[in-house]
Amino acid sequence: MSSTRILARLPWPSLGRLNWNVVSRTIVHSRQRLDGVEMSDEPYPSELPDRKVFEEREMKDYSAVSAELRSPPRTRALAQVLTDLVCAGDWELANRVRLEMIENGAKISLNPIFEKAALAALRSLRVGDDLMPFTVWLELCPDASNSAPNPFQATRDYLWSDPSERVTLIYHFGMVLAKKGYTTLVKEEVIPAMEYVSSRYRHRKNMFIKNLKQALLPIVLPQPSSGSLIFEEEDHPDYAIVAQASIGVSHKDLGDHLAELVADRKYDEAKQFLFELRESHTHIPFSPIYQAAAQNALQHAATATQSLEDFAAWFSLVPLYHDQPLEEFTDIRRLIFHAPLTNMSLIIRFALICSEKGYADLIGGQVIPSVMRFANSDVSKQFYLRFEEKHQHYLKRYHERSAASLWRKFQAVMRGSAIRSLVYAGRIDEAIDMLPPKRATYFLSAYTCDVLNNVLVKAGDVKYFPLLGYLRAMRVQQLRQDDTLLQDYAQSSITSRFTSQTRTLPYNDQSQSLAQTLRSIKTSFSSGHTPPHPSTLINFFNAYVESGRSRAIDLLRRKALRSNPIASTVFVFTQMITYYRLNQHYLVLQTFVDNFYITGVPRSEVIARLKGQHDVPLSVPLSHRSKLWPTAYHTALVWHSLVATTSTSVKVEVLYKKLIATARGEYSDQLSETLAAFSGVEVLHTPPGVNSVCAAAFTPFMGKLMRSSGVERGASILADMLELGIQPTAYHFTELAGYYASTGNAQRALFLLGRLETAFDQQGDNEDIKMPISEKEMRQTETGTASSEELPSSIEHTRLVPASVPNALPVPSFVMYVSLMRGFLISRNLDAVAEVNERMLKRYDYIPGQNDYLDAVYSDWQMKQEGNRYPIRPLPTIKYRRVHPGDNVTHDV
Repeated sequence: MSSTRILARLPWPSLGRLNWNVVSRTIVHSRQRLDGVEMSDEPYPSELPDRKVFEEREMKDYSAVSAELRSPPRTRALAQVLTDLVCAGDWELANRVRLEMIENGAKISLNPIFEKAALAALRSLRVGDDLMPFTVWLELCPDASNSAPNPFQATRDYLWSDPSERVTLIYHFGMVLAKKGYTTLVKEEVIPAMEYVSSRYRHRKNMFIKNLKQALLPIVLPQPSSGSLIFEEEDHPDYAIVAQASIGVSHKDLGDHLAELVADRKYDEAKQFLFELRESHTHIPFSPIYQAAAQNALQHAATATQSLEDFAAWFSLVPLYHDQPLEEFTDIRRLIFHAPLTNMSLIIRFALICSEKGYADLIGGQVIPSVMRFANSDVSKQFYLRFEEKHQHYLKRYHERSAASLWRKFQAVMRGSAIRSLVYAGRIDEAIDMLPPKRATYFLSAYTCDVLNNVLVKAGDVKYFPLLGYLRAMRVQQLRQDDTLLQDYAQSSITSRFTSQTRTLPYNDQSQSLAQTLRSIKTSFSSGHTPPHPSTLINFFNAYVESGRSRAIDLLRRKALRSNPIASTVFVFTQMITYYRLNQHYLVLQTFVDNFYITGVPRSEVIARLKGQHDVPLSVPLSHRSKLWPTAYHTALVWHSLVATTSTSVKVEVLYKKLIATARGEYSDQLSETLAAFSGVEVLHTPPGVNSVCAAAFTPFMGKLMRSSGVERGASILADMLELGIQPTAYHFTELAGYYASTGNAQRALFLLGRLETAFDQQGDNEDIKMPISEKEMRQTETGTASSEELPSSIEHTRLVPASVPNALPVPSFVMYVSLMRGFLISRNLDAVAEVNERMLKRYDYIPGQNDYLDAVYSDWQMKQEGNRYPIRPLPTIKYRRVHPGDNVTHDV
């Protein structure tokens, strides 16, 4: 039916009456009807409204109101509002208006009324407050050319009532007046007031008077007269000194003077000057130079209390973390944490200042275990809360965009460290109190969950049982690739390859006394003997240092460096890898530079990192011995440390390109402007036949670039190595296959495992390689173009090749199987975990009780299979041994 016909059939008379009834009722009656009140049908209102109920609109009482309503109210200018607020004494609102005007770019006219605000700011100052509110209001007063006959009388009366205690305030008052042209007032009142103050302010008094006199000098001298000179020629030699002295006059800052005193090692004068500046509210800019004063306070203070106070005063002046991100406070940390007596108050003060300045991540791993384990319960709890609070405030202020993610990582790491420390101290209930709530945005690491879980299980207390499921759920959510396993594998791999090249003695794990081991190592460094294995040296170093001694290590170093180049190379390699394991990467670089010619690594990167690190102690080289030519394994450790100290993935990518160029012999080292002192020094040419880059140099790039660019980046790195003629090691295939497994790509992970297993079955117990792989295959693995037919997983798909064929596959290590199982647990592919486990047990046997990595994998696998049921019984640890092909081995799982 059309709309016209519908309109024609409507009951228009009824609609008219309905409309009238609705319109004729008031709003009040309509609301009453809606509220359920019964209404009569009588129309309302019944009469016209009475106009005499209200007064006449034309009465004179309404004339002013009507005029005001016809014109909108006038708005006052912000400048007038500011002046009115100052007159009314509303300082807080006046300051807000002033800041708003400055932000909007509005001009504030100079007005003598603003002296009132300056004086109010002056009276409200407390010790340590900023002087800026006082000086800002003072600068808004008129200049000398437009001033009243007796300017700033009220301010002068206040300051001159106690000039000895208000020296700094008078100084800042005089500097503003000098800037505004009140020359006579500064000369006749301000400077004389400075000269007659107490002698205990002598340091700053002399600086104040000097700066005030310089401030009175004209910025631009008057133009010379064009007429004839009355006196001698202006270019006469007698005037040359005066002319030079009048150029570039600057007002020396008080902070600069303090820094100069510290640089000149005048620590007593600097300390007195520092306290004077603090008493007078003077702002002191941050500077790295104050670390020297803080270190001096730790070394030469008369009492522990004085040392703490002086150290805190100086250390609070070091720059923030984002202003010097390479700073590690090596010497200061050594003095604090390696002192004969541990000063817990000093550690806490140091940690809180570091946290406030953004260094919490740097020092947390060293501070938190000390405080949480050895301080009493109340102190440790309050310390940790303040430590977190200060670092959170730093992140919100200086890293606003990434504050949330950085805060989550910080809580997971630091709270986990605190919980573990409390567990080790036997304070289980306190550790439980620090567990994150169920809705927390961060999770504790699997390691922390295991530490706490093991203690709760051993305790056997029923009250702890509900926590076991909570820890289990958190641990399963934290399944990830075990970086510790891969790092240990990488270090052992580079050590074994280095020792095979330098032909050291085999690793000696026999238990001997320290004296016997020292004699054996000393003999090995003698002329005509084979140097000791690096692991033997490292174990001796650890045991010797734990005994409280260190002299023999330096004697061994001198003997090794005097012996022969091979012995020197072995000792320095041991020294570098020890520093690397301790995460002292700048010491790795410094040791390399002290002992080797810089070749095979980017010179500019190494020198720039060391130049930005002030606290790296220099090892003293022997004067009669020249530097050595590094092996590729020494340079590999340098690449490891460079990657470890590179902050962003973009910079890691740039560093990788430098590695590729170095391996090709095409790297051109361009020194930056900051290294101008080395400008003109040519790059050393690598001798023919010497490989400056080995496979170990690519190791640190694998994990970082795969995490930032995807797992295919790892295949690309292996393809680059093959293109350069560098054979990838078992480590590189292990990390690549493990990442394939963790990202759910079981086909590619098992393809790599199958190829390596084929090499294992072909070679028997021989470590030489017989199974080749080509760059093309790795490129196909990278892009995913290889079909399933091209992915051999058994010996039928391969052929025997000579052992001398390059670019061949290594055998699959035990670590590779563990890494694959961990990866498949992350991607929740339990069938693949079972398959890899079965294939591992065909090649490796195990003995319960000694391998934590495989133990953790089996524990996580069991958790995944059992769902929410928590295994109370203890799980076995695994020790493995190599099984030779053909051995008949039974496996007891």
